[in-house]
Amino acid sequence: MASQSTAAAGSGVRLFTRQATGLVRDVSPLSSTVFAILTAPFPWVLAIAIFWTFSAYPGGNLIIAFGIGYLAGFFAAVGIGMLSAVMPRSGGDYILVGRTLHPVIGLISSFWFTINVLISIAFIVETLIQGALAPSLIVAGSLGHHDNVLSWGTQLASSKGWLYVAGLIVLVVTSVVVGSGWKWALRFQNYSFIIGMVGMLVAAVVLLVNSGGGFIDHFNQFAQSFTGKPDSYHYLISQAQTNGINVNPGTDLGNTIPVVGAVFGFSIYTWFAINIAGEVRQARTWKFVTGMIVATVVNFLGVLLFTLLFTSTMGGQFFTAINSLSGSSSYPFPTAPFYVFLVSAGSGSEWVAWVLGLSLVTLMLGLLWLNLVQPVRALFAYAFDGVFPLKVADVDRRTHMPVIAVVIVFILAVALYTYAVFGGQGLFSVYATAVVLALFPMALMSISAIVLPYRRRSLWAASSMNMTVAGVPLITIAGVFALAVCGFGLWVFWTYPGLGLASPSDALRNLVIIGVAAVVVYAIAATVRSRQGLSLLKATAEIPPE
Repeated sequence: MASQSTAAAGSGVRLFTRQATGLVRDVSPLSSTVFAILTAPFPWVLAIAIFWTFSAYPGGNLIIAFGIGYLAGFFAAVGIGMLSAVMPRSGGDYILVGRTLHPVIGLISSFWFTINVLISIAFIVETLIQGALAPSLIVAGSLGHHDNVLSWGTQLASSKGWLYVAGLIVLVVTSVVVGSGWKWALRFQNYSFIIGMVGMLVAAVVLLVNSGGGFIDHFNQFAQSFTGKPDSYHYLISQAQTNGINVNPGTDLGNTIPVVGAVFGFSIYTWFAINIAGEVRQARTWKFVTGMIVATVVNFLGVLLFTLLFTSTMGGQFFTAINSLSGSSSYPFPTAPFYVFLVSAGSGSEWVAWVLGLSLVTLMLGLLWLNLVQPVRALFAYAFDGVFPLKVADVDRRTHMPVIAVVIVFILAVALYTYAVFGGQGLFSVYATAVVLALFPMALMSISAIVLPYRRRSLWAASSMNMTVAGVPLITIAGVFALAVCGFGLWVFWTYPGLGLASPSDALRNLVIIGVAAVVVYAIAATVRSRQGLSLLKATAEIPPE
């Protein structure tokens, strides 16, 4: 178990004579790559989609946005991944920033990012239910003439009570998986990924088989009961035009910039696997960094190919029209035009609706699970250092999981989910807040990568990341690119409030509040440890054992 003795209390050398953390390196490089893919898997990005940008920023080119957005994700993965490979420990930015810049800066960074993840958990739960489960129930119920199923889907899509109860069930299930240990959790993760990919294969086949007229015929048969029109496909296009929507906007490079921002919020997270680096085998090698790069490429190709498939099969005018009408009084359906809804409706098959919906739900359960893992590892790292009560770092002998930390994170996740559902914030407001809270820790990790070879030269020189280019450490160069990505992301979200960040001043206020809270927590912990005859500063400056 994670244990620390106070044997060195007065030595002035170490805070604790620390034993092994109790965490084990059970995660293979392949599983780490799957973990990185699931940080923002392309089916989820397509499901909740960034297709709302058709109405928010008409003419914005998604293909260009994908290219720029995922290139930014590549730079972030390389810079932050190399930093983690130098000192692979669980705890993510708390360890990386704290051991490179300063322990207090590391705690501030980690508080920012952990709050970001907890907010993201609420966003993921909502989209799992409203973007995957509800649409599949609505289409399956309508096509199969199952009134109860249709009613369930409609309630999930529109009722906060139903949404909340379903979300609590999902949080309980995934929290149990987090606390079960890597043996079961990795099976859960990998099967979630496989089932999700099977669903996307079915979607691709359906789109190819029903291309053009086939899609239109099936969609019209499905939609007539909602629109009262025999040709709902062209009716929706005409409704969009009546509402002043240009269904042939062409390409507007000016509007492409905020669309890049929309993509950016999903494309930059493949480095997320650093949070479990202390439990990944060969995490000190290029295999770990390469896994993040592979994850970026997989998700880029997924969103690119399926976006092309959606627009070509359904028709660009229709796709623009239905996404633009969503949320308006002219939109006739009880759920937004998520891909599960559109592909299922265009297939004419109840079973396709079940397969697509349940496969996406399963994939998103994997996404939710790994987001719950990050705050658990952060709390563990705080406690292992002595910033939080040491008991929080206790690791169960059987599961090798910090169970107390799991319980705390579950409670926090439920609290934030409650606020997200009943607090009046829209989905994309939650999403934008989470992205901004992530960009500041990313910037601090990028700066850490830049200065690491100079502040901890022996550590860098002894690592597999010690290459240079024209005498400059490669990790420093990668850190500069990653920092530029963060700067661009902040500029986009600050400049275009339509992306969800309606009040940048409120975001800054929240960042300051969270940062001050981290400083206060550290000061209290330092006082408590000092009274015990221990130096918290020395403990949090020392790289913890593996």
